[in-house]
Amino acid sequence: CLAVLCGVGGGILRDLIWGFEDMLKGRRLLCGAVRFLGDLVSVMTVCMAVVLLSYYFNDGEPRGFALLGVLCGIFIYKKTLSLLVKGVARRTLAAARTVVLTIVDPIVNILKILLQFIKKSAHYLRKALEKIIDMVYNIYVKKYVLRGARGGLLGRWKK
Repeated sequence: CLAVLCGVGGGILRDLIWGFEDMLKGRRLLCGAVRFLGDLVSVMTVCMAVVLLSYYFNDGEPRGFALLGVLCGIFIYKKTLSLLVKGVARRTLAAARTVVLTIVDPIVNILKILLQFIKKSAHYLRKALEKIIDMVYNIYVKKYVLRGARGGLLGRWKK
């Protein structure tokens, strides 16, 4: 009986991960990675559950009826509750995606505007710094070059 529940739990987990795959249909590589990880997680979870069941009830001795119970649980779940769970998962994830996009889109737009402002400010700051550097250079040149020029040809080296 518990092996059948493990199979049902594995099916539910797989269908929930399927909902995430469904959201990522446009992104092929990411969808493949989620599918692989989802299959891996669901199989590993069911395997660990069967191992723990065998350890607890059979003193660690694996029995064929545990594997048969898991397979029956997966089959029963796929034929009965799978469509319901997929539908609920799809609607829930679509609603969550809508809420997240409703919250995230204005933040992204504000950050884009802020980034444009920072780029423009950096441009004007760079121009201002270039003018300041030119002014400092001109003051320096005027101070020492003109002082040397007033003293004659060798006036720069006189003290």
